[in-house]
Amino acid sequence: MTSRSARTPTTRPRRSPARLLETPPPPAPTSTSTSAQRRDARATRSRILDAARWELSRDPDSRLEDIAGAAGVARRTLYVHFAGRAALVEGLAAEAAEAIRRAVAGAPAPTHDAVADLARFVLWCSPSATATAPSSGSPAAMTSRAHASTNY
Repeated sequence: MTSRSARTPTTRPRRSPARLLETPPPPAPTSTSTSAQRRDARATRSRILDAARWELSRDPDSRLEDIAGAAGVARRTLYVHFAGRAALVEGLAAEAAEAIRRAVAGAPAPTHDAVADLARFVLWCSPSATATAPSSGSPAAMTSRAHASTNY
């Protein structure tokens, strides 16, 4: 058995005070991992918004926990994307406003017939109506379809 005094102490090189404050730089992320993470985050946000739209249309008093469950994410993940219920509703409103902006930007030019223009716009905005609507409709045909579907 060796005595304590017989052992040689191991010394570490001393760091200067300036070196103590330095931290090594984080590893640079690869562009593929960063873009994949962003794509995953966008997909998760989209799933949350879709679930919120569904759950809130069923029950306007739905809890955020129910919305997170419907989206297949943890409640904490929902809070990563949205600070709370108000932010989630703002996200839904922003998504709807963007859809309307895209629809208006791609809508056909207006004509002198306001009813036909409105019918064309509604058909343009509605994904289910667009699939069944004729690709080229005259304003008269649009007007007759709009009047036929209206209950006076």
